[in-house]
Amino acid sequence: DRNTHTFHKRKTLMTALAGKTTLAGKTILVVGGSSGIGFGVAKVSLLDSASLVIIASSSQTRVNDAVNRLTAQLQGSISTSELKKRIKGEVVDAKQVAEVKKLMERVGEIDHLVWTSGEGLRLDFPNYNLDEHKGTTNPPHDMSRCAELTLDLFDVRFWGMLEAAKDAKIKAGGSIILTIGELSQITVHLLRL
Repeated sequence: DRNTHTFHKRKTLMTALAGKTTLAGKTILVVGGSSGIGFGVAKVSLLDSASLVIIASSSQTRVNDAVNRLTAQLQGSISTSELKKRIKGEVVDAKQVAEVKKLMERVGEIDHLVWTSGEGLRLDFPNYNLDEHKGTTNPPHDMSRCAELTLDLFDVRFWGMLEAAKDAKIKAGGSIILTIGELSQITVHLLRL
């Protein structure tokens, strides 16, 4: 059948490329790998013969969903049994530096760390007043509620990734890729009570 032929053709190609691609036999940790750019990195890493791709995300549900989507999308290129050996999931609250540190301890030595974790930054960019709203993702119009609504922008996008880069056990020839995400043109307004 056509699907079987396509699978064997791709498998032959991947076998021919094994050892010749930059990720062949490598372990890749993608923090934020359950969606967006991180999911894309995980997928391409598997297609490029990485021996293990570890997807880290904020919940077991997100991790399981990403693993299932990768398995479904790559079935024609990589067998399901092979994918089960090459994809691993980890749960981490990337806002908590201690949890990021524990994640790095759990995964051990890796070849590449890719950090794409974080919510979209909702700033009225480029008109956002950084001095007025440092430390908030939701600039409050009622400053008396500031402490209740403050979420440090740097928890995920800076401190979490810095901890990961500091504690990652990167093998010789490996890399660390850190992203900060996107800025949204959407201004978040708080409801006034």
